[in-house]
Amino acid sequence: MATKKQLAALRKARAAKKRKALNGLSEEQKAEIKAAAKRAAESAKDKATKGAVKGLDFLGSNKGLKIIGGVAVGGLVFIVARKIVKNIKANRLENEAQKQIEQKAANAVSTATITTGDATTIAAGLKAAMSPVGTDESAIDRLMGRITNGSDMWLVIRAFGEQPYRFGGYSTSSSARKLNLIGWFREELSGSRLKNIENNLAEWGINL
Repeated sequence: MATKKQLAALRKARAAKKRKALNGLSEEQKAEIKAAAKRAAESAKDKATKGAVKGLDFLGSNKGLKIIGGVAVGGLVFIVARKIVKNIKANRLENEAQKQIEQKAANAVSTATITTGDATTIAAGLKAAMSPVGTDESAIDRLMGRITNGSDMWLVIRAFGEQPYRFGGYSTSSSARKLNLIGWFREELSGSRLKNIENNLAEWGINL
């Protein structure tokens, strides 16, 4: 690639060549050349203007609008369709998870060491410990300490239900995600505390 200095030298050489060529012409010939150059410039400008106008006319025509509209609408339909499919898949998974929770919890009543009332109290306490912004980990430890087996856990998970979660806690925002208790744990907890809960879930055969 030529440097700025080289380009400047090239332009200078071309200008000198033009001056040398013009020096051998009469004033009349020089005038004719200038006039021809002016006409060429105006013609080029006119063609560019006509091309731009023609392009605008096309965009404003039914055909142009159909093409542009088709691209825009097609892109919008694709985005909306993709979001709908994603939501359908997410809803299907949530529904399947809820069915599993209901079934497991119903079967767990006879082998649980806590009552359904206890499960409701524990679930409410866990929700409070993780809302609003901030996490009361000691309260979570205390409440989870009341759960001694998988049956207890299924009852608490069912009692917790699906709560809207956004930015660190319960939210009424339309953009909030509805998560079950395990989803809340994964958002709010980390490190060894989350690992211990996940180990217990695995031991109890709970996979959500």
